Amino acid sequence: MSRGSPSGAGGTPVRVPGPVGEPARGEPSDLTEASDDWLLSRSRELVRAAQFGPLEQQVDAAAEMLDLLAEARRRGPNPTFLTLLSSTVSTFVASAGTGHRADGLLEELLRHARQRGLWLHEAAGRAYLARQALFAGREDDALTHAATAMAILDAGGEPYPGFTPDAWLRTLISTLNAIGLVLAQLGLFEQADEFVARAARLDRDVGQPGGAVILLINRVRVLLGWALHLERAGRHAEGAEKFAAAAATTGAIEAPWSQFEHPGRDRPPAEVDPMVGAAHALADPHPGHRDRLYRLLDGALYAREQIVVAIALARCWMSENRPDEAARVLRRVSRRLVGNASEPALALSLAHELATVSQAGQSRRDYADALEAELWALHEARVATVRARVEHARLDRRHRDAARLARQDPLTRLPNRRALAEAIAATGAEPGWTPAAVALVDLDGFKRVNDGGSHARGDEVLRAVAATLREAMRADDLVARYGGDEFVVLLRRTAPAAARAAMRRAVRAVAALPLAREHGITASVGLTRLRAEDSVEAALRRADAAMYLAKRGGGNQVRMAGD
Repeated sequence: MSRGSPSGAGGTPVRVPGPVGEPARGEPSDLTEASDDWLLSRSRELVRAAQFGPLEQQVDAAAEMLDLLAEARRRGPNPTFLTLLSSTVSTFVASAGTGHRADGLLEELLRHARQRGLWLHEAAGRAYLARQALFAGREDDALTHAATAMAILDAGGEPYPGFTPDAWLRTLISTLNAIGLVLAQLGLFEQADEFVARAARLDRDVGQPGGAVILLINRVRVLLGWALHLERAGRHAEGAEKFAAAAATTGAIEAPWSQFEHPGRDRPPAEVDPMVGAAHALADPHPGHRDRLYRLLDGALYAREQIVVAIALARCWMSENRPDEAARVLRRVSRRLVGNASEPALALSLAHELATVSQAGQSRRDYADALEAELWALHEARVATVRARVEHARLDRRHRDAARLARQDPLTRLPNRRALAEAIAATGAEPGWTPAAVALVDLDGFKRVNDGGSHARGDEVLRAVAATLREAMRADDLVARYGGDEFVVLLRRTAPAAARAAMRRAVRAVAALPLAREHGITASVGLTRLRAEDSVEAALRRADAAMYLAKRGGGNQVRMAGD
C-alpha cells in the first residue's frame, strides 16, 4: 500500500492530517463536495492510521474508509472508485479489528475485476482470498488462490484505459505486495521476497515516503520469517545472513519514516514497529533490547508480530543463559495464539524455539530436529505444489482468455455482437422477469473524423467513447460495440424511467469528452424496453428506430421507443 498527502492543486481541498475523526482545515462539509483527488488523499491517510495505529484507530479508520468508498461508488465505477475499493479491501483484510468484515467488499472487488477485465485487481483479490482462507485455517484453499494470483500476474496484460501512469504503478505495487505477503504466510519465503522486493523497487518511482516505509517493513517481515525457516532446517549460516539483511533493511526505513504523517513518527521505527525492533535484536541478541521488545510485545496486534518479537526476546534472555525466562515468554505467546491459524510457518518457528530452550533435555531437541527434517521435505513438496498450481491456473486462464477474446471487440475491448446477443438472450430467460432496457448509441459527426483526419484518430475517439460509456454505466450493465461508431447498452433490472436517466448521463459524458469537443462529436441514443419474449433482432430494431428519431431531432439526445 502506498500513501501520499493532498496536493491542493486545482482547488482540491487540503486536509491537515491528524487523528482519525478529527475535524481539519479544508475538509469538505459534505463528501459530495470533495474532489476525487481529495477522496484518494484522505484514503491514504486512513490507511496510514490503520497501519500504525492501535486497534481502536484501525476500526475508526476502516469505518471512515467505507464512507469514502460509498461516495466513490455513487459516482460510478471509475479509477477512483476502483482504487478506493482495493485499498479498503486491503485494509479490512490486514487489520486486526476488521478482517471478518472484508468478505462482501472482496466479492465486490472480484466482481468488478472479472466483468471489466481488470487483471491486476483480480490478482490482488485472489491474494486477499488466500489471506482470508489462512485466517480460517484452510491452507490448501490459500495455496490455490495464491497460485492463481501468481498466474494472473505472470500472464500480464495491458494497463487499464483511464488509469494514469501513477495510478497504474500504485496498483501494480499494491498487487505485488499483497501476493508477497500471503506467500510469506504460507512459508514460501523465497518466492515472497521476489514479489516484495520488486514492489519496493517500483515504489522508488512513486516517491511517496509512506509507501516506502510499508514496503520496507514488509521486506523485513519476509526476511525474518525466511531466516527462522532456514534455522529450523539446520541451515544456520544462511539464516544468519537473512537476519543481517533484515537489520540492514531497517536502516533504509529511517529517512522516509519521519517524512510523512503517521502515529509514532516522533519516535525511532525500532520503538514503534515490532518487526523493525525484532530485526535489530535477532541480528545481535543481547539484554539491551529486552525493555523495548517487551513494550512492542505488549502492543503487538498480529500473530506474526507476537511470534517474531517473542523469539527475539527469548534469544536476548538466552544470551545470558536464562532459558527459564526465554521459555516463559514463548509459552505466554503460544497460549495467546491458541486457535489462530493465520501464520502456520511462523507458528512452527515458535514451537521450534520453545523446544530449543526447553529444559526437558536432549530427547526433546532430537525430536524437534527430526520433525524439522520432515517439515523441510514437506516444504519442498509445497513449493512444487504451488508451481504446479500456477501452471494449471495459467493454462486455465489462457483457455478463458481465448473464450473471452472470441466475444470481445479488439479495438475497444468491449463485448462484441456475439457477447451482446448471448447477454440479451440470457436476460430474457431469467426466471422472475424484471424490467430491462436496450439502448443503441450512434455517434453524431463521427464521419468527419475519418474524412478530415485519419482512421487512427477515429480509433482513438472510439476507444475514448467506449471507456466513457463503460464508466457511466453500473457494474451490472453491459456495454458492447455493435459495429462502426455504434454501441449497444443492456441495462439489466432497470425500469424505463431509470434507463432514460442513465442514458442521458451517458450522452452528457460523451459530449464532455475532450476528444469529442475537439471534433464536435455527440451521441444519439435510441432506447427501448426489453420484453421477456424479445429476440435480439426485435429489441434492436425498436432501439434503432428510436435512435433515428434522436438523430432527426438534432442529435445529442435520448429518444424512447414509443415516444
